[in-house]
Amino acid sequence: MGASLTQQIILFEEISRVGAPTPYPHGLNFIGLTLLVPGASTQDGFNTSAKGLQGGTDISFSGGQRTGNLFTVDGSPINDTGSQRTIFVYPSLDSIDEFKIATNSYGPEYGQSGGAQVNIITKHGTNDWHGSLFYFGRNDALNANGFFNKNTIPVLHIPKLRRNDFGGSFGGPIKKDKLFIFTSEEWNRQISGSLHAAQTPSAAELAGDFTGATTLGHLTNCFFNASSGLPVHDFPVTDPANSTKLTNIGSTVEGFSPAGRLITQLYPAANVTPTAANPCPNPDYKQVLATPLHYYQTNVRADYVLNKSTNMFVKYTRDWWNQGTPSLAGAEWGEDGFPAVDSNWTQPSNLVTLRLSRTIGTSAVNDFQFSYAGNRINIVSGGTSPTLASQIYANLTPVYPFSQKTSGSKLSPPLFWGPGGYSTLWNIAPWNNREDRYTWTDDYSKVIGKHQVRVGALLAHKAPIIVAAKQCHQYVRV
Repeated sequence: MGASLTQQIILFEEISRVGAPTPYPHGLNFIGLTLLVPGASTQDGFNTSAKGLQGGTDISFSGGQRTGNLFTVDGSPINDTGSQRTIFVYPSLDSIDEFKIATNSYGPEYGQSGGAQVNIITKHGTNDWHGSLFYFGRNDALNANGFFNKNTIPVLHIPKLRRNDFGGSFGGPIKKDKLFIFTSEEWNRQISGSLHAAQTPSAAELAGDFTGATTLGHLTNCFFNASSGLPVHDFPVTDPANSTKLTNIGSTVEGFSPAGRLITQLYPAANVTPTAANPCPNPDYKQVLATPLHYYQTNVRADYVLNKSTNMFVKYTRDWWNQGTPSLAGAEWGEDGFPAVDSNWTQPSNLVTLRLSRTIGTSAVNDFQFSYAGNRINIVSGGTSPTLASQIYANLTPVYPFSQKTSGSKLSPPLFWGPGGYSTLWNIAPWNNREDRYTWTDDYSKVIGKHQVRVGALLAHKAPIIVAAKQCHQYVRV
């Protein structure tokens, strides 16, 4: 019995013939093209336009594991193995010549994963000069407001959406029949609005006044909607000094602790107006915030013909992705999404490839290749009050001294599990991550009569992922 390789090859010029209305999918992301392959499926909500840390490659091919795929560019692996659902670089569509997807029965040249093998083959220069330019744009002026935005008191405006994608490519001969160059550039500039919703204290509660929110010495919290028939959730509010009923922190002997007053500034005040039909709104805080998202890629490839039987190419790709503050609601891990203290995310990535190909006689070919791929994830504090964390720690000494922490006193705010259903306060910044992958391959192929013999070797080295988690998960009672 024998098995044959199941492989789909799609040429960029032919994409419009296989189902796409234009050769430019949504968001100018090649991931959208992989879904043209029969048997490709994704989970609900999969975003084919996102790149960088918001992008994803968790696609199931022929029922395989979504995070078991290998993505390569000209044979160089680009998977970020930290999550195995993102990749280092997203080749610009204007730089792609074709891509191949092998889904089962792989040949000896494939490996490194048990899922699909997706290889993007990029364009190279020729004896003729060619170039391209493109621009695509979107604007919320063409959008209608959503149901939930219109049915909130006060009514929320349409989330902002400004997207501008532009770039181009250029290639040709430096020396005819000998040396060729190809380059492409792409910019994505986007401002994306999203609805931030949570359960937060009222302005009076944040100021320490519980007079209007107490019942027999209990703080009433709208975690359960009264109209649902469930009891309103409440819990005792007492003065820790004498265990008496507490209605206003300002009336106590101790008053507000300096650190406690600062921690309350991490919360935005509830702003959804209760109504007779909904006296206990949940969530009680809603705000549409606009997030800046920027992406840039540069790509340069040079091909050199050494002689009739030997040629080589070297290629460099640089990706740069940034999400500023305020962050997108629910888009990144470790963030509460509140505007006071938020995080700026940046991911620069690099890909370097060198290949030497030699034809041996009339029946054999040998390819040697070296590649480097890596990225950095840098998260720094931002928001409307980026120094609030340092102010908190000036009044709240951690259990473990700053001298024992990676970044000293430069910490994220304390992790605070809100009582009674209030949303958790947490931020991941400052935080850093690093990954570097080095790969050497050598493939030899020879035709002997009616048979083809192929043999090869792969050596891979991945530098340790270095994570500097600069957080202080300090549980506090204030």
